[in-house]
Amino acid sequence: MSDVTFAVLDVAPEPYAVTPILMARIGIASVAAEPVHAIALKCQVRIEPSRRAYSDDEAAELMDLFGPRERWAATQHSFLWQHATAMVPGFTGTTQVQMPLECTYDFEVAAAKYLHALRDGTIPLQFLFSGTIFTPGDRGFAVQQVPWDREERYDMPVTVWRDLMQQHFPNTGWLRLDRETIDALAAYRTARAARLGRRHHLPAGRDFGEGAAVSANWDRARAVADAVLYEGYLLYPYRGSSRKNQSRWQFGVLGPQRAADTDIGEDDTLSAQVLVRSGGAASLSGVVRFLQLQHRAAERDVGAGCFERVDELTTASTSWLSWDEAVEREIPIDNVSVTSLPRTLDISVPAGTDIEMLDGGRLVRTRRALHGQLDICAEPDGDLLRLSFEVRNTAAPAADKDEAIASSMIGTHNPDSWSRRAPPAAPPGRCRRAPEPADAVAARSAVRAPSAGRPPTNPTAPQGQSSTT
Repeated sequence: MSDVTFAVLDVAPEPYAVTPILMARIGIASVAAEPVHAIALKCQVRIEPSRRAYSDDEAAELMDLFGPRERWAATQHSFLWQHATAMVPGFTGTTQVQMPLECTYDFEVAAAKYLHALRDGTIPLQFLFSGTIFTPGDRGFAVQQVPWDREERYDMPVTVWRDLMQQHFPNTGWLRLDRETIDALAAYRTARAARLGRRHHLPAGRDFGEGAAVSANWDRARAVADAVLYEGYLLYPYRGSSRKNQSRWQFGVLGPQRAADTDIGEDDTLSAQVLVRSGGAASLSGVVRFLQLQHRAAERDVGAGCFERVDELTTASTSWLSWDEAVEREIPIDNVSVTSLPRTLDISVPAGTDIEMLDGGRLVRTRRALHGQLDICAEPDGDLLRLSFEVRNTAAPAADKDEAIASSMIGTHNPDSWSRRAPPAAPPGRCRRAPEPADAVAARSAVRAPSAGRPPTNPTAPQGQSSTT
């Protein structure tokens, strides 16, 4: 028989996991001389709340779990946090194994609510080990169970849990809602989007014919546009060391002039062509939307009114990293008559600096000015009308990649809507276009996606590209 013992050496966040996971490092010792082929290790991890003291603030947040302090002697019992498993490879004498502890931030789960309430100190854990031990035997190997009394207590620092949650859910939390509440929130969001759509993009006094249907279609289009706008912002970083994550923003990046030529950024132009039935279509409204990069610098207060820039600023309640954020920009296109085309609209936004004071320091958010223009033109195409849109970043050439992305328009797109009145007169301008069947109704757009390490762009090639969607 092989007598084995277990010890919890430490618990730390797994930095490269997609979901929040703590890794418990378990030390294992076998006092027998023969080797251990393997151990299919199981562990029940429990929380023992009575093993530590609590501040008044912590006690207030634990009211839902344990009631008032005077009842804690009867209510603070050990409770299950989770079950964990690990496969221990063969060893002789001693070894170590990493056991993953999957975590949740769902406040309806008792353990998550308890952990969230703790401000400092340690989390009193109990590890109850079980499983199957495989050792040498007369017929190759023998099987025995981990003794029932193998358990270990470990006091995990509260900061370990808080660092894990800050890594995956910075300044946020999870709440479980019933279906009725979710439906009510969805209805409110839809109604609010419709109001905003009518306010910003469907001005009053215009006869759309299908008013409600047009508004609903706009809301659906805007939902897709929001997904495109924020895809790169929300999903970054998958893993900071990955080469494909060296550029944060994925879709619709319009870099400053010549950024693509020098391989430090993206093309400066996005173009789209739309074929519409021209009967009664007299004017268009819409928006040009993009994200403006905003750098958040964490600075520590060093006294005498001076601040020192740091990678991470830790306050009493949370920690802040120096990071790149984004500000949504939306440039309206208000009731542009087709007869007034071609037209060039300025879509520039100013630079800015915001300072947020914190306990022990401050956050300084800075934005570079963005310069751009939107060119719109129209021309007949058989029985249809072809509209052409070209969004161009007119910022001066950048010196490096950081400067290029800071002066880029990120996630750029321009949804539009039509009003219907009298048929338009022939527009005065002509548009560049690729040959297409005159009886087709299609939309053409260009959205550039960055790729790390791609070869320099041919400086003689046109900067805007188009693809049929």
